[in-house]
Amino acid sequence: MVLNKLFLCLLLVGLSFANGISLIGKWGFEEGSGTTAYNTSANSGLNGSIVNGSYTAGLVGSYALDFNGSSTYVEINNPGDILTPRTIGISLWYKARSGQQTSTCILDKGHGAGSSPYYAGYAFQYDGSGSSFSTFYGNGSTFTGFSTGGNQKDSQWHHVVANLGESEMSLYLDGVLISKTAGAGPLVSNDAKLYLGRHRALGRFFNGLIDEVEIYSGALTQNDVNVLYNMGDPMVPELSSVFFLGFALLFGTFCIRRKK
Repeated sequence: MVLNKLFLCLLLVGLSFANGISLIGKWGFEEGSGTTAYNTSANSGLNGSIVNGSYTAGLVGSYALDFNGSSTYVEINNPGDILTPRTIGISLWYKARSGQQTSTCILDKGHGAGSSPYYAGYAFQYDGSGSSFSTFYGNGSTFTGFSTGGNQKDSQWHHVVANLGESEMSLYLDGVLISKTAGAGPLVSNDAKLYLGRHRALGRFFNGLIDEVEIYSGALTQNDVNVLYNMGDPMVPELSSVFFLGFALLFGTFCIRRKK
């Protein structure tokens, strides 16, 4: 009985180290040419159309996409509810030039103007005409989110991760947690396409580079953020996770054989 309980505890510990997130959309801009940004997650039908974009040397992999600040964007058609889970984790790299429009959008999934319902979707954008960066989402009755503060219009690469929705809200900049709080309700879907580099209805074109856009179902942990910031893959279990789970299974087999 004691061995059985110990096995159960070890199994639960091992499973607790396993990552519960799932990648639902990824655009790495590794094509190098053409007008299609291919989605390399397992979900089909999420390729993006590149409008007036150009490729340049990337931070992750070989290429990033250059947005000219006036007419460049990527449009992902018909995402439906795939890209709107109850809690979403978003990760991307960006390099912003100093000249930005008011409330420049880096990523927009149907927030505000031109959307139905209005208080739905999510976005990454600059705060008004300022230099700091904010992220927020709609829960059906309001928009809620965070700002990074500081100045990220410095022509340097920055990594941003946001968790938005039911389970938690948090914002990370360059691997560091900026703010974290309980979720303000599940993320509400709408009829919008996903746009990179602009607001869907108001323009607000981004001026700079974007690389390695990833969207997850579920909240990314600090460990996940560290892996992404170091350009790894959070979907690959750490050795410690494999060890705990493997040890629990081996110990369980030993317990079963002893009972026989």
